Amino acid sequence: MEGRGVEERKARLEAEQAYRRGLRHLWAQRFQKALEELNAAAEGAADLLEYQLGALWAGYRCTRDPEELILLQPKLADLAKRAAIQDRSLAFPPYVLAHIALLQDDDERAFRLFRVAAYRDADNVDAQRYVRILSARLQLE
Repeated sequence: MEGRGVEERKARLEAEQAYRRGLRHLWAQRFQKALEELNAAAEGAADLLEYQLGALWAGYRCTRDPEELILLQPKLADLAKRAAIQDRSLAFPPYVLAHIALLQDDDERAFRLFRVAAYRDADNVDAQRYVRILSARLQLE
């Protein structure tokens, strides 16, 4: 019985490590590598919606079909909201929701969400970049 607990903890740790590697690939815009790592994380910890969201977001970033991108947006928004409810301290759900706000031409909402994501995850250079861009854009309006 004890061996099973050890195996579960090991699988959890491997999933967490894959998730961290996947995020590093995302921030470096290596989307295919991110997808591989984030899929592994999602499989290793299926109960963590953040990992599921990471895999779905990486898949979205790898998609080139405009119709598929449109179809994925409501799924991303729903999963991001559910992940945020599961753990309100997460940085990744507001990051995804910020991108969706940009797609809806809601720069103010996107700015607020990117700011939250950047505050919660100092390694998210993409969120930091968008905070700077949107800050300048909103000051010009």
